[in-house]
Amino acid sequence: KIGRLRRRQGFRCAGDKFVIIFHGQTLEDVLPRLEALKSTMLNSVIRIPWITRFTTPSSKHYVGDAVVVTVSIGAAETGPSVSTPEQVLKYAEHALLQAKQAGRNEVRAMRSEEGQ
Repeated sequence: KIGRLRRRQGFRCAGDKFVIIFHGQTLEDVLPRLEALKSTMLNSVIRIPWITRFTTPSSKHYVGDAVVVTVSIGAAETGPSVSTPEQVLKYAEHALLQAKQAGRNEVRAMRSEEGQ
């Protein structure tokens, strides 16, 4: 199913995870675009009208009826040891975990040589 995706196609992968395919482009090509996407999303606030108050001392991500967005992005590309779409997705998920562990609001990339 992943192998039939068109270039620059995006889809929801699971829960709050989304995948964007940049067919035929390298990490160097797409990393600036992913940084720009992150910046755009970080400047947005999602208003949820049915939540009137959801702020606790331990959670500063919610203010009244607005949710502040955090963004973590993982990227990967094909290479010598990563040739199938499923392998690329696995590497991207590993890079995403690294971005989250770095404190969120980060973009991390994983090249095929790094996973050997």
